[in-house]
Amino acid sequence: MGAVLLFFLFLPYLIHPPLTPHSHNITHINETLEIAENSSRSIDMIGAWRKSVLTVLIAPTSDERYTRWAGQAVDWWARAIETFTALYNYSYLSQLRFVKLVEGVNGTSGDIVIRYVQTLGERICGAAYPYIVNGEIRRVAIELSKECIAGREEYAIVVALHEFGHALGLGHTENSKDLMYEYLVPGSRPSTLNLYALAVAYSWLDAGYFKRPPEQVSLIEEIDYLQLLDVDGLPVKLRVRIYLDLNGEEQLYKTIIVTAGERISINVDTLISGVNNDSARFLFAGWRLRGSQTLISQNVTLSIKPTLNADYVASFYAEYRVVIDYGQGLFTDEWVRRGHRIYVAAPYLVNLTSSERLVFKMWKGSVNSTSNAIELIVEGPVRLSAVYQREFLVEVSSEIGVAVGAGWWPEGTILNITVSPSIVEINEQNRLFLKGFEGTFYTPSQLVSLNISSPVRLTAIWIVQHLVRVESPGREVSESFWVDHNSQTVIMARPGIVWSNGTQAVFAGWLSPIKSTEPYLVVNITAPSKFVPEYRRYYYVDVKSTYPVNVSPGWYQEGEILELSIPKSIELDAGRRAVFLGATGGATIVDGLRLKVEAPCGIILHWREEVLVVVEGGVWGGEEALWVPVNQTIMLHAPRIIAISEDESLEFVKWSGRVESNASMLSLKVEESIRLTPLYRRLYRVSVTTNPPIEASILLRGENGAMIRFSTEERAWLPEGSFEVLEIDWHGRDVKETVSLNVTSPGRYMVNVSVARPAVKVADFLGLPAPFFQISVQRPDGTVEWDGYSDGYGNVALHVAKGDAVRLKAGWMVFEQEDTFNPLEPVVRVPIGLYSLLLYTALAFVACFLVAWKKFSASAS
Repeated sequence: MGAVLLFFLFLPYLIHPPLTPHSHNITHINETLEIAENSSRSIDMIGAWRKSVLTVLIAPTSDERYTRWAGQAVDWWARAIETFTALYNYSYLSQLRFVKLVEGVNGTSGDIVIRYVQTLGERICGAAYPYIVNGEIRRVAIELSKECIAGREEYAIVVALHEFGHALGLGHTENSKDLMYEYLVPGSRPSTLNLYALAVAYSWLDAGYFKRPPEQVSLIEEIDYLQLLDVDGLPVKLRVRIYLDLNGEEQLYKTIIVTAGERISINVDTLISGVNNDSARFLFAGWRLRGSQTLISQNVTLSIKPTLNADYVASFYAEYRVVIDYGQGLFTDEWVRRGHRIYVAAPYLVNLTSSERLVFKMWKGSVNSTSNAIELIVEGPVRLSAVYQREFLVEVSSEIGVAVGAGWWPEGTILNITVSPSIVEINEQNRLFLKGFEGTFYTPSQLVSLNISSPVRLTAIWIVQHLVRVESPGREVSESFWVDHNSQTVIMARPGIVWSNGTQAVFAGWLSPIKSTEPYLVVNITAPSKFVPEYRRYYYVDVKSTYPVNVSPGWYQEGEILELSIPKSIELDAGRRAVFLGATGGATIVDGLRLKVEAPCGIILHWREEVLVVVEGGVWGGEEALWVPVNQTIMLHAPRIIAISEDESLEFVKWSGRVESNASMLSLKVEESIRLTPLYRRLYRVSVTTNPPIEASILLRGENGAMIRFSTEERAWLPEGSFEVLEIDWHGRDVKETVSLNVTSPGRYMVNVSVARPAVKVADFLGLPAPFFQISVQRPDGTVEWDGYSDGYGNVALHVAKGDAVRLKAGWMVFEQEDTFNPLEPVVRVPIGLYSLLLYTALAFVACFLVAWKKFSASAS
């Protein structure tokens, strides 16, 4: 006895080997819901029934759907067996039939009992419990889990189908898409693998005696793996596509949907005319599977029972229409199989009359060839027309020379007919001349150009010609021409001859053989003749001048004298003139500007345009004028400084007028008349002192914005005018009080500064004056505003900026002293002064003298 379980998820399965017939132990196969990727064609077998009719008892549930689904699974297995036997002819398997009973309705027991239970344990969907003795299945109990199915029809059917497969004797397969895979495969149905395994297991139905099935069965190569039922449990539908192979090109003819196991017949036409082509047709050759070149039937009706989706091809071979037009109403029209070789030949020459014929040129149509006999392999419709060229005979006769153009010529040929040579010299002044042709038509031309459309017969016409010459003495005219004998001819003289070198000749009259001033003569020519015309020569004289002169360019007779009258200059407008420079060219100058015309010549008169430049004197008056060539660059220089006296000068400011410039040296390209004036200003040598006097740096700004800096110790050149006093720098401080300065003449100018001049008293601790001390007045940053030395009375006169000095510093030899500076009471006390030092020295000397005197007096006594 064995048992089979279907699990819900990923639990591995385990098979225990079946026990002896007397054992009642249960064999379990645990199965789970998992889809793997395996396409095995083998399946395990667990046994087979010894009978062909099996009763299936279904235990009903409160939900009638479950009962219906279980019965539906049984019906689907029966339908799968029916479909398989219809496809592959294992007809004995159709003896295996199932009788369904519902417990409590029409049955109480069965070979196979199907029950629904609430649960089979975690993840288990179904279990089959077969009782097996030596490979014979005696009974099977199937349990299906409601918990796993959970009202899902798809799961209910697949689980029931799987467990019923075990009940029929099927084990598991490693094919991950198969119904009997050990894990649940949603949508799976009984397959050809499952049914073939049953056909092997129940082959005893065909043999007539039971035999134990093999432990494993593999699907044979002749049967493709296929699920036999669709999602609705009906036999699967197979697609059969029919293709037509027309001349190697496959095209879909129809698609047929066939129920598995159904036999169908397919018909095609024996003959198919070419689509949109009446020159091709296709004859049936046979049937083959698409992708194979082997014919499987040559009958137009193909009877098949497909086992898989299949493609069949109805093969046709092509025949093509071959139409040959040989011309003159002769042609053939027949059908030829594709690939066959044909031979086509047409006559090369067809004579119509003695002067008209047809000549083969080419085959035109499917093949273009110039050979009248060709061999073809038919690969498509053939249409050929023999193309002939009509030719006509052209006959040309002449007593002199060789006729050109005679012979057979194609119709439409543009033919040139003549005689070579067309002129035959008798001597230097007489000749025979081809005058034309007569015959089929008359023409006065030596060369006849014809479009050949019919036969032609022509005879050459010859006449005598004489040489006539016209030649002037100066060789202005020298020409000759031929005239027909005894013909009246007009001899024309050219009225004028112009050569490209500026020379021309003008007709003046005839000199011989007839004197006349008429430009033409009418004469009858019977022999060679010469006519002499007279010409006068004129030369072109080209006079080129920018400005008008008394001689114009033109034609002048040879030897004529031309006189040119040219002024030295021509006034053009105010401030502009043209100056004559001279003449150049190829003219012959006889005297001055008198020209003798002896050949074509040219004379160029050269002029130069000048403009007036005026420079006015400015401060010194007067002006200077000069004429300057146009576009010439000139340099104008105005002195930067003009000294008037030792203390007075003039300084250049700028050029004024047509051009404004601050540069005294002016480079100017002259294009028109210009008037310029140099402008100057006065400079004075001046000095500036301060009140009270100090040594300082003064910064002024002039009326034009220019800055000028100088010190109170120097004399400077200042321009006349007013200046703004920007700064008076004294020891880094601006001490100005005066804010403007007006310079009108040389001399000394005074400005006020904001400084004090206190007298500093230097005294020692005894109150005695301290001479020779260096006294300095310092700002907070240490800058010394002023310094000086105390005199014999201890006084020092100082200059200081108001409010800036903060302390006084006194120093003499090693003695130094600092004190706060008070401009109202500037006194500095020093430790000792010269007078105190002298006093101390005198007192010390007196003391020493008294001590010495006292000792001396004591010793003396």
